[in-house]
Amino acid sequence: MPRMGGMSRPDIRRWQPEPVAEHDPDLAALLARVARSDHQRVRRCLDGLTELQRESIKLAYYGGYTYPQVAQLLGVALGTVKTRIRDGLIRMRDCMEVTW
Repeated sequence: MPRMGGMSRPDIRRWQPEPVAEHDPDLAALLARVARSDHQRVRRCLDGLTELQRESIKLAYYGGYTYPQVAQLLGVALGTVKTRIRDGLIRMRDCMEVTW
């Protein structure tokens, strides 16, 4: 069996990285602030969507529904849901100033 960095294949599957934040309270505090900030940005950007876009995105991404299920729940065509979600995600990207 080929060795990777001194570890056999079974060893790699068992290896788990240690959570860095547990060893560095300053880093843990920083990560918590970043998470809160990101949550606030997402919330603000979601609030900037139309109600139809927001509802479709919440069902698909927070509710765990598939696009066909979202269409059925909302009583609209699948293409309509896809368009609402695509347009909403574009607006979210622009609002959050994400660059590719």
